[in-house]
Amino acid sequence: MPDCPFNPSDSPCDLELDLMILREAERESLESFYAMREELHFYLNCTQLLETVLTANGIPIPDCDD
Repeated sequence: MPDCPFNPSDSPCDLELDLMILREAERESLESFYAMREELHFYLNCTQLLETVLTANGIPIPDCDD
């Protein structure tokens, strides 16, 4: 009886190892995503504060076209 629950013709460990690798890659990518999202949120707050200060002092906000 094969040990692999996914595909009886494959080695028991190959697919399970692939699954473990993909889960770890997903975990790492989500970790990076959440860190970058937090950083972007920080910069958004800073930008909004600067816009508020500029507007309150009658200073026009420059365009930031690429």
